[in-house]
Amino acid sequence: MKVSTRLPTGAAHLIGVAGYGMRGLARLLLGEGRAVSGTDAARGPATDALVRAGLRWTGAEGVPRPAAFVVHSAAVAPEHAELREARARGLPCLTYAAALGAFCAERTVLACVGTHGKSTSTALLALLLRGGGMDAGWLIGADPPPGLDALPASARAGDPMAVEACEYNSSFLQFRPRGAVVTNVEKEHVDCFPTEAALLEAFERFTAGIEERGALAAPPAVAARLRGAAAPGVRVVTFGPGGMWRVASRRAREEGQDVRLRGPSGEELEVRLSMPGEHNALNAAGVVALACELYGREACARGAAALSGFRGMRRRFEVLLRGPVTYVDDYAHHPTEVRATVAAARERFPLAARLIVVFQPHQTARLAAFREEFAAALGAADLTLVVPVFAARENGAAGAAAAAAFAGLMTRRGAAAEFCADFDAAGRALDGACRRGDVVVCMGAGDITDFAAARAAAALQAEDDGKEA
Repeated sequence: MKVSTRLPTGAAHLIGVAGYGMRGLARLLLGEGRAVSGTDAARGPATDALVRAGLRWTGAEGVPRPAAFVVHSAAVAPEHAELREARARGLPCLTYAAALGAFCAERTVLACVGTHGKSTSTALLALLLRGGGMDAGWLIGADPPPGLDALPASARAGDPMAVEACEYNSSFLQFRPRGAVVTNVEKEHVDCFPTEAALLEAFERFTAGIEERGALAAPPAVAARLRGAAAPGVRVVTFGPGGMWRVASRRAREEGQDVRLRGPSGEELEVRLSMPGEHNALNAAGVVALACELYGREACARGAAALSGFRGMRRRFEVLLRGPVTYVDDYAHHPTEVRATVAAARERFPLAARLIVVFQPHQTARLAAFREEFAAALGAADLTLVVPVFAARENGAAGAAAAAAFAGLMTRRGAAAEFCADFDAAGRALDGACRRGDVVVCMGAGDITDFAAARAAAALQAEDDGKEA
């Protein structure tokens, strides 16, 4: 297992600083009192917020002379000009995952891993621990959500550290955690895990790195696979259907749900969540299972009250506008996530006239690998508008054709679906389709979030104009 020891001392320069995880790392380094500089392909609201926090934006000027080491995101090409410059100057160059592992090496790490639910589970764990009286820190690969962004900067670097650890390129192997929540393991990241067996092997290697006398919380089927990889003395606690911690009941509310969890000895814990969906109840169950195993049920019960104020991660079923037409922004880009989001929308808005999804597939390879599963999941909506693929790490030339073919597949399967050549076409389609009482979910991990925000803002302005008329 490759685990970094500690970060170099001195100033840091971050290449690709606009990425979700890189932003969080920048805040951690600034919180240590370091000089931090950074750059990315373009400057925007996210990087402006970092500048206000103390980051020096360098644009295209190169690696600043004070920099003692460089951190780069996985999206940065090995031959990036600034990486070449840093190597020529003999500066240590670390990936984001390696730098985060080094930052956490001297702290107690509680890692949240899995195909889905990592960000939300990490936030729930941090809030639960802090509510239980611990000086917990956190790092999440997403924009800080309400309830976490209000914490003082020092809270981001506390001990224990609740950390979202991603399996992509096996980057989670940089950690040796005291405890871990594995939310689920499903086929994903087909570009680096060509088979499900390869993905499971990576999770086994991660599990082998959990500290002795630590703890692992996982669904029963996942725990059965990973238990043999755990070091002696690691306690394994299961959650979810058939697990030691189960969702005994849940009752939907307008702004979330009341969840009753039942533990291995029959004890019960009431958790009020301001997020809809069974998947979020299961996220809470996993977090409670780990926290109770490591810190005891009294601390866990005290901390549970802190979860009600958490309204979910940004872009995770984020309601942008409640109006004649309601707009929701969601990050779902895997069939299981799509299915969970559609179900959550039905639960949150039971009186909606129709549920309309604007879907931006994420990567052509993922769409090809899961096209049947995506079609089945989106078929539960009343109408799906499909826009071209967000290519991310791929060449985007084939994205429109792949999306058009996918919309055709949905239509042949009997679903109401339409291909839109770009976001302007999607906007026109919504203008023609939407009526009072509809809920529109803009779904995907790419720049569809900008489309969602623009649609919600325009709808709000039209509503205000109507009131003034």
